[in-house]
Amino acid sequence: MNASLRAAEFSASAIATSGLDLADWRTDTLVDLLWRRAMLNPNLVLYTYLEDGETKERSITAAELDASARRIGQTLAKFAKPGERVILLFEDGLDYISGLFGCLSAGLVAVSGIHPAAPRSTERLLGIARDCGAAAILGQAHVLAEFQHALDNVLDDFDLLWVATDKMKSSAAGMWTGSPAANGELALIQYTSGSSREPRGVMLSHRNVLHNLLSQFEAFGLQAGDTGVSWLPFSHDMGLIGCVLMAIYGGGRCVLLSPSHFLEDPLRWPRAISRYHATLSAGPNFAYELCNRRAEVSTRLKGLDLSRWAVAVNGAEPVRPEVLRRFADVFAPAGFRAAALHPSYGLAEATLLVATGGRLSPFETCLLDRASLRANKVVPLNQDDAQSRGTELVNCGTPRPDQHLVIIDPETGQPVDQGSIGEIWIAGPSVSKGYFGRAEDNSFYFMGDLPDGKGPYYKTGDLGFLLNDALFVTGRLRDLIIIRGKNYYPQDLELSAEASHPSIRPDCNACFLEEITGELVIVTELNRTYDEDLPAICIAVRDAIIRDHGVNPQRVVLTSWGSAFKTPSGKIQRAQTRAAYAEGRIAILHESVIADQTRLSKTRVAVDLSKVEDWFLIKMREMGVDIANFDPAMRLTDLGFDSLKIVELKAELEQDLGIVINIADLYAFQDLQSLADHLRGLTSLGQREEQSSPILIAATPAVPRNRLAEQRGRRGALAAVSGGPVSL
Repeated sequence: MNASLRAAEFSASAIATSGLDLADWRTDTLVDLLWRRAMLNPNLVLYTYLEDGETKERSITAAELDASARRIGQTLAKFAKPGERVILLFEDGLDYISGLFGCLSAGLVAVSGIHPAAPRSTERLLGIARDCGAAAILGQAHVLAEFQHALDNVLDDFDLLWVATDKMKSSAAGMWTGSPAANGELALIQYTSGSSREPRGVMLSHRNVLHNLLSQFEAFGLQAGDTGVSWLPFSHDMGLIGCVLMAIYGGGRCVLLSPSHFLEDPLRWPRAISRYHATLSAGPNFAYELCNRRAEVSTRLKGLDLSRWAVAVNGAEPVRPEVLRRFADVFAPAGFRAAALHPSYGLAEATLLVATGGRLSPFETCLLDRASLRANKVVPLNQDDAQSRGTELVNCGTPRPDQHLVIIDPETGQPVDQGSIGEIWIAGPSVSKGYFGRAEDNSFYFMGDLPDGKGPYYKTGDLGFLLNDALFVTGRLRDLIIIRGKNYYPQDLELSAEASHPSIRPDCNACFLEEITGELVIVTELNRTYDEDLPAICIAVRDAIIRDHGVNPQRVVLTSWGSAFKTPSGKIQRAQTRAAYAEGRIAILHESVIADQTRLSKTRVAVDLSKVEDWFLIKMREMGVDIANFDPAMRLTDLGFDSLKIVELKAELEQDLGIVINIADLYAFQDLQSLADHLRGLTSLGQREEQSSPILIAATPAVPRNRLAEQRGRRGALAAVSGGPVSL
């Protein structure tokens, strides 16, 4: 395409009717990619969103997405300069995708990493807005209104424009005359930090994203027109890049359902794959395990056809081989093939994918001596020693071409031989240029040089080894905790714990995942003098971590003064604490262990509302709770419920008891007796306002209708609107 025409940047429809040779059209940016799809196949259905998680469809074609993106882009360009940052604050769905491409079309940087229904989302929004210096927040009107109201007392500190895409004028966008971004320019900032206090944003250029999409397309053997299914949140790199953007890159279709619909009934995921004949879908390890548990007790597997599912990616958290085998066995009657399972390794700092196996290649594992692994040594075992001494690791495949991966001894900085454990370093076109606005972090993490001068490499902080050029991941150098595909920094959970009770000694808490069971454990040291009610201290710790982070530690361990493992400089040693706990070398004052909540049976029971306590007794028995010790005065958190399990409980209650429940109510009651009394009062749908069943929501009062909100842009005043975000 000639340079003068590229400078003018006609709309997709104008280019399509101009008589130009489309073979000469380059896809240098994500915007080019969308325009090309709209030109070549305007009626291609790119995305279908299942509004009820089942069959209620809402779709958008390539031409419709192009028009929506240009309309949003033209509006944003009036108030923001190219290169400025715009935060995406949408519920997952088609509006999010339009907003993303609207930002890119205006040459703006889209900022991702916030799910409106996630715990502490308002604090996270503030942290991200400060960190990236956002010019605007883009989202749906009702979502923006809730956040504006919740942040009313701090909004004066920000010069932010709140823009509601669903309130924009619907007139045709016409010819686009803006200046497109260059291939190497910043396209996305993906916030991945598990900390709401100090979020870090990974900077991704158009080149980074396009290169990684190509790597995925080739690695998984995808073909133009393939269909994918995803329930992953768009605030996660696997959901946004691996699923949403992969559809438009491959010219296929992506069927979407919300995370909350998946959590309420995990079998909605394979059912959607069956219904739409999908070939590609991905999820963290916990998603496959949820499907295993639900399928074992479900009677709704008849008619399921998973024979076309050729690429089932498992990543974003440690992959457990027993889960893969169980999934293959459980869904084999539905036509699923074990060879479709793709254990993979990737991270946001490398855009997404780093290593994976070939299409329809059976996954492999390696059985190693557990004690040697702790010492960073690879010692193979035979099957006879597996139960007593072995740890089985999954082969995550080979690094992708152009993604250079080396294993480095963290102590010497020297590359190690194959079969030796070290820190994983990576380099290549998919690797980010760094964290936004964090020069010190970037000089350390993104500027790793080899002794021969080759580099720079990104230091992942992950430990692993190469064996026959295949990657095996053994742990995390920086103690990052991953639960259900989400990252949690242990220092954040530890800070919540130590602030929960005056008897807890500051800076002497260690949080980690138990090596064998994967249980979340926090070891808490007490002051010299402490409250003698040790169970109450455990309750306070558990409540604080659930409240602040949405996860429930399976084990809260109280130890005496001086028990913490620390470096000479006073830093907590989590790895040493984990090893000492596993080997019984910690002097425990008290330990609170919750029931195993990994099995929520789907046995259907007919329970009269006047006997809700009976229902709880049945469910507690199914979950392994000692009924002899069951007490209606117990709380959900005492029984091991975190945010995920409360969503599952909501689905159980609604189906078994025939009522509709506001999920916030499940957090509001401090004991099961009070909750049972409340449920007895719910006898019809009409007594509850309709809601979208978010994963976790803090009840936010509606914005008063008589409150006038006025936001002014830095280059012109916007019209005032009543009761919510600015509408354009």
